Amino acid sequence: MDATTDLIYSTLNKYSIGFNYNGFSKEVEVCSLVELNVYIDKLTNGDWKDNKNRDEKLRLCLHFRNAFLIQLSYFYVIIEPETKTVTGLISSNYTVFYFLNLKDVADFEKFKNETVDSKTDEYSYGIFIMKENSFGDELIKEYSKNLGYTYSMFVKLQDSQFTHLASRIRFQEAIFNLLFGNMIPASFEINDKINFLQNGKRFMAARYPENDEKRFENFAPIIEILLEKMNLKGKCGFPFWIIIEVNQKYTTPGYPNYDYPEDISFMTEGIYKLSEDGLGGYGFGTYCFIENDNLNFGVRVSIIAGEKLN
Repeated sequence: MDATTDLIYSTLNKYSIGFNYNGFSKEVEVCSLVELNVYIDKLTNGDWKDNKNRDEKLRLCLHFRNAFLIQLSYFYVIIEPETKTVTGLISSNYTVFYFLNLKDVADFEKFKNETVDSKTDEYSYGIFIMKENSFGDELIKEYSKNLGYTYSMFVKLQDSQFTHLASRIRFQEAIFNLLFGNMIPASFEINDKINFLQNGKRFMAARYPENDEKRFENFAPIIEILLEKMNLKGKCGFPFWIIIEVNQKYTTPGYPNYDYPEDISFMTEGIYKLSEDGLGGYGFGTYCFIENDNLNFGVRVSIIAGEKLN
């Protein structure tokens, strides 16, 4: 099933006063998956998009649809570039996130039969995100060769992050930033990123802050908060990638200019303490900066972390 409209969930941060939560909830909780998709389409781009309680209604619809999605053997999210080729095929950086929760070989055959006619153009990416106890890892890896992606990547995701909509969206966005963000330094190659994903047994992701009500001038305090939230504080020797998004409009001139002692301490010591035996390096434990003009504040940090394979 195409679950692409889940992407809009992360934009729903505000609540309206006086919204009849219980009334609408009772209405949509008995809807079928098809009916929920109709509601979501109307709230997103259709007749209800200007409804004063649009965000709350959309949040509820996505919540109930998520209950359907996580019971499926798989669903997918498509991220397309702004333009297409004249032949109608998707042009560069066409990306599909497959979320897989296969129980047995029958689920695998269903996935294979329903995707066998998928067409991809060059520079397309297939990201296969498997629930941690999902069946058929090697079958998926072998079958993916038939789908024609320029790059195929495979990630195990913790059960709790797979089933929770907001956590899944954060993970998806963090992976997308990791793959396609305009990184500083710019020397991270795609093989570095693939190597990173291959070094973990199962992954999780967290992001902070979520909104402009919490503002930070630099990234080191945010990393401490995230490590605490992820139960990683004081631990080391696991694969991690720290993505630091910056909007220059809300930061000191030239940031990241490393004028903050905490930031300098992290880059000179902290990154190595998190890495196994004090060894950092691309593909296992590293960090990067990404310029993000869409932020309504200066600095936001995402951490993708995994358990080591052995």
